[in-house]
Parts: sequence; C-alpha cells; structure tokens
Amino acid sequence: MLRLLHFENGTWVDTTLPGFPNTTAKIICGSVTSLSPFAIFESIVRIDIKPGSDPNSINLAAQGVVPVAILTTDNFDASQVDPSTVRFAGASAVQSALEDVDHDGDLDLILHFRIRDTNLLDTYKKLLDDCDTITDGALDPGCGTRQQAKVSLTGRTLQGTDIFSSDTADLFLTGSALQDLLKELARDGRI
Repeated sequence: MLRLLHFENGTWVDTTLPGFPNTTAKIICGSVTSLSPFAIFESIVRIDIKPGSDPNSINLAAQGVVPVAILTTDNFDASQVDPSTVRFAGASAVQSALEDVDHDGDLDLILHFRIRDTNLLDTYKKLLDDCDTITDGALDPGCGTRQQAKVSLTGRTLQGTDIFSSDTADLFLTGSALQDLLKELARDGRI
C-alpha cells in the first residue's frame, strides 16, 4: 500500500489522510504543518508495536523500552533487515533478536527502543495542542489525556533496500508527569 511520508524532526512520518490513496483517481493526500521533503513509499513491511497488546499503550513517563516487531510475511523476510539502520519514532534500537513473535512458524525481528530516546513525547504534546481549541490554561473537556498516534518505523535491508511501516500507538502520561506537562503547555500558551 502506498503511503505519503513527510520528513519531520529527523524522521519520516506517515501523513497519509484516511481514505487515501485513492487508486481510482490516482491521488494520495497528506496533512502537514510545515514544509520539508515528501516521499511516497510502498509499504510491504508489517510491524506490531508491543506485540500481543491491544491497544498499543505507551506510558511516556516510563523509563523502559518499547518492543516493536517487524513481521515476516509471504512478501517480506524480516531476518533481512539490518537492525542498525532501523529507526522507530526517531530512535535507534538498543536491542534486537530474531524470534517467532506472531507464532506463525517463521522468524520475525523484535527490536527494543528506549522510550526517552523517541520523539513520542513531542508527538504527544502536539496532539494535545491540536486537540485543545480554547487557550485557557486547561485541557478542553473533550480532549482526553490518552492520544492515538500513527508511529513510523524506517530502516534498510542488508541489501540496501529502504523499508517503511507504521502502527498506531496509544500515548499517555499520568500523575505528576501529566500535571507537569499540562503546566508547561499552559505556560507556553498552547492550551
């Protein structure tokens, strides 16, 4: 499937709008807030953030890692990915291994990324900022503290072929980390 990617903060982000690409009209559209390079990718790679969990919840205050699996399919062999080239939300993997993550009899590539190394907190701030339409120092009532984000993974195979995929993550903060962030956004006039 074709996806429209936009280069933001050092990483490729899937900006494809719902309903696109329109293969009949041969149109693909995305939504961005800044100008920088665009690229159209055909994604044959499937990933799973936090394999086995649904939703893919990520506590941005956690000091740990988030696992992401690149799945082997009939069209793609995950063992051919060079782990040193893989970026998830702008971060490099701190650990990788081949294992059958989805229990289908073939080896998938599981990678672990430090949450603090990703750009997910910046993504979360932007989602809260975009959700909040009234600048009054408080988060609007209809704007939840759990935000859904499409998170991209890029990399290269051992043969040098670029790969791309994305999955949805449920981003959140709680307690004092959430309160501190809301105070920062209010102080900056963003909520």
